Amino acid sequence: MYVELIRRRRTQMLIHSYAYYVLDTPMISDDVWQRWADELVALQGAHSRKNGHYDRAFEDWDGSTGMHLPKDEWVRAKTRQVLALYAMPDVAMAAAPLPPLTRPAAPAQGSLF
Repeated sequence: MYVELIRRRRTQMLIHSYAYYVLDTPMISDDVWQRWADELVALQGAHSRKNGHYDRAFEDWDGSTGMHLPKDEWVRAKTRQVLALYAMPDVAMAAAPLPPLTRPAAPAQGSLF
């Protein structure tokens, strides 16, 4: 249980830090980010920090900033996915451009699908 929650909070810190510091596109308030950061620091203090998900990046992390967290391809791709969910396609594409998606053909007139 705690391993999964630590992993989730680390992922949130990585994604939202990249969106904030690199893309200048905050998706959550500073208060929410700090609440998640404080929770992660407490969880890591009470439970093993090692779970195979960015262990080194969070080894001595105190939750005061996400500026120096990794910005590798995995983080860029996950951020792009979240931005797409937030309906921010222009920013998502700037995170790491992908080839344009092709749209499926429009359904026939009168079709339910």
